[in-house]
Amino acid sequence: MAMLSNVLLVIDLQEGVCNGVEPAHKIEELVQRVNARIESYVIKGKKIIYIQHCDDELMKGEPQWEILHNINSIHFNI
Repeated sequence: MAMLSNVLLVIDLQEGVCNGVEPAHKIEELVQRVNARIESYVIKGKKIIYIQHCDDELMKGEPQWEILHNINSIHFNI
């Protein structure tokens, strides 16, 4: 396992970004890798920051704005 930084940033892994008109390339594989990384940070007690893009098409609180349903987001830290 690679060394862990002080903080993990999870950026724009949102329903409207990854599952929009054209789904992100190899999204299932990406989600598996991100979830494994999240778990590594949780085990070590490190912080995880989820950053969500927001604009006219991705409005805060709307379903498309939400983090992907299969990202292990029960560990929301920040």
